[in-house]
Amino acid sequence: MFCLHFKWPLGAPMLAAIYAMSMVLKMLPALGMACPPKCRCEKLLFYCDSQGFRSVPNTTDKGSLGLSLRHNHITELERDQFASFSQLTWLHLDHNQISTVKEDAFQGLYKLKELILSSNKIFYLPNTTFTQLINLQNLDLSFNQLALLWPSEAADLAFTFQLPADYPSTPVLGLS
Repeated sequence: MFCLHFKWPLGAPMLAAIYAMSMVLKMLPALGMACPPKCRCEKLLFYCDSQGFRSVPNTTDKGSLGLSLRHNHITELERDQFASFSQLTWLHLDHNQISTVKEDAFQGLYKLKELILSSNKIFYLPNTTFTQLINLQNLDLSFNQLALLWPSEAADLAFTFQLPADYPSTPVLGLS
């Protein structure tokens, strides 16, 4: 029988460092660094379209820059739903079944520039729905069942937004 005996060239401090690094790498998915199941991810852009989601996947990286949840089965946006997604610059929630948007659902999305909520079942939006979205440039509310936007909110709309062609034109909104 032939046996080789090698002396391990790494000392205890080096082994401890390697072990610590392996533990950190194992924890990355738990910290939200992994791509959620059923999603396609490209760096910090998450595409979770047409996957039957009923809510926002909780394994999505909180540092993500873009999140697409198009063509799913989301029906409600809870308060602080996206509070931990402070880096998002775009959020696509179109073609879901969203009928309820709770007050402050978009709290914490200070960097958000584009929000697509078209083709849902939204009929009412709370007065403060978009007040925290200080960098919002494009809001698409088309193909919903909106009856009206609150006057105080409409006065603060400093971004481009899209409503259905048959949405009633009102002096409060300044739509024509």
